[in-house]
Amino acid sequence: MTLYYSTKIHLQYPGFKVVVEYWKRSKDTHPGQAEKLIFDFIKETKKMQHMETPSGSYRTGGLGEVKFHVDGTPFTGSWGRPQNDGPALRASALMGFANTLLDMDSAKWDSYIRSELYDSSAFGESESVIKADLDYVCGVWNEPCFELWEEVKGSHHFNMLISIRGLLDGAVFAERLGDDSSAKKYRETAAEIQKSLGRFWKEDENYLLATVEPVNDHGKIRWLDTGTVLGFLHSGNLHAHDSAIAASSAAPNDEYLGSDKSLATVAEIGLSMRNEYSINRARYPATGPRASLGYAIGRYYEDVYDGDGKRKTGTGNPWYLCTLAHAEFHYRLMHYFKQRTIAVNAVNKKFWLETGFFDAHASADNELMVGQTYAPGSTEHAGLLEALRNKGDGFVKVVRDYARWNGGLWEQFDRENGVEMGAPHLTWSYAAFLSCYEARNGRPTFD
Repeated sequence: MTLYYSTKIHLQYPGFKVVVEYWKRSKDTHPGQAEKLIFDFIKETKKMQHMETPSGSYRTGGLGEVKFHVDGTPFTGSWGRPQNDGPALRASALMGFANTLLDMDSAKWDSYIRSELYDSSAFGESESVIKADLDYVCGVWNEPCFELWEEVKGSHHFNMLISIRGLLDGAVFAERLGDDSSAKKYRETAAEIQKSLGRFWKEDENYLLATVEPVNDHGKIRWLDTGTVLGFLHSGNLHAHDSAIAASSAAPNDEYLGSDKSLATVAEIGLSMRNEYSINRARYPATGPRASLGYAIGRYYEDVYDGDGKRKTGTGNPWYLCTLAHAEFHYRLMHYFKQRTIAVNAVNKKFWLETGFFDAHASADNELMVGQTYAPGSTEHAGLLEALRNKGDGFVKVVRDYARWNGGLWEQFDRENGVEMGAPHLTWSYAAFLSCYEARNGRPTFD
């Protein structure tokens, strides 16, 4: 068993975002404890930002430090650093909180927000939590760093998407506070990042690479990784946020959630692990009378970390949060396509086949699918939306099967017998379940 008695910046975010979202919904009736927790988080965040760490100081790279002890002091041992995803994730979550405060009572909260969260200082000179994070993202987005699993150094698709989202949120927030020059910089940087996304597409394999220009590979060969799925989810519906990018960039926004490339990539990630785990072959076969739409999903096909610190080739396991991420992706698409035409093409065909809809409704010659479009209101369109929901439910069923009797979620579950492994009661696993639940109901936490 692995005990993670520490705090990591990028791992704070999923749980913290859920807390903020639930606070926003209950603030008028039950503001107390959650509100105090959020303000305590902000206070501690500012303290950690200003500490000397192995990654640097406040103005020399320290915001890329990932790991701290629970007393807020930096972990100084060997680790995969820097990790540049944390500041963008943290900024987005805190801007959601700050915007709600301003909506509630701008006269009451304006001074606090301008002093503690966003002070409109010149680029790189801020002493406030959100602006320091946004300026940091602008300066380091194209520098190699370690990914969310803390194993590979390079440029990561997850980081690119959440950086775009953080900067677009930042541009709108800066404008709200009258900082037009920073808003312009944040939008321009987001457009630069968006233009760079084309390098992740692997044309001959029909999927998005999780990492490009890797400094090390950690045994990865195919570069298919559930971190890419998490990037789609945590960046939210970027199509609804990137009008400024679209106006300033000739590159198509075809790497976001809902794009053909996102669908193709999610299908390949899932299929790469479907037959990798014994429990999938035994309990969730792809075909036959017991065929299952859902199955157990891990981080990536070549994973060797088994949750107990034993690094032996071929012993990586399914993760609860990864399986739930695939469920949430399908739920998000169910709502994303509700008012959109679904077009099946050569890029996304495998994804739509995996929903099970065409197995039951189409000709045995699935090539007939390519080129077909299904408009909202049609019987086929409704059937495809239902298939997306059922597919998501299939992944959730796997998690239910291997959760503890009381709903307890660990980090991983054994690939052979489903016994929980790794960190017990991993916060991210619970946050993943809650965000998955909300996405199914059309209220995505990360949107």
